[in-house]
Amino acid sequence: MSYVYLDPNKIYDRFEKLLEKKGLTVYSVAKDAGVSYGTIYKWRQRRTVPTLTVLDSLCNILDVPITYLLGTDDESVHLDEKEKQVFDIWLGLSAEQKDVLFELMKTMVKHNDD
Repeated sequence: MSYVYLDPNKIYDRFEKLLEKKGLTVYSVAKDAGVSYGTIYKWRQRRTVPTLTVLDSLCNILDVPITYLLGTDDESVHLDEKEKQVFDIWLGLSAEQKDVLFELMKTMVKHNDD
């Protein structure tokens, strides 16, 4: 059996970066996730560590897998700088914008195949 140390500070930093990218506030995400603001506040102050249930609820609102927030994805892909920038931009898009961009990308790939 292997163990992975999950640094709550790094997890919170990733959470905070996602909020910034998506233009969301801690309060709005907590409310939408059904998590008390106090829970996240204590986490931010480094006084507690959120449960996996809380993290999962937050990830659902942020539209990212919990493995992204934890940074433990076993199927992680190593990205170059440009790919990281594309991913960061993607995180900041609305669902509608993602749909439009996805359709555009499919069209571009189809044209490459022709």
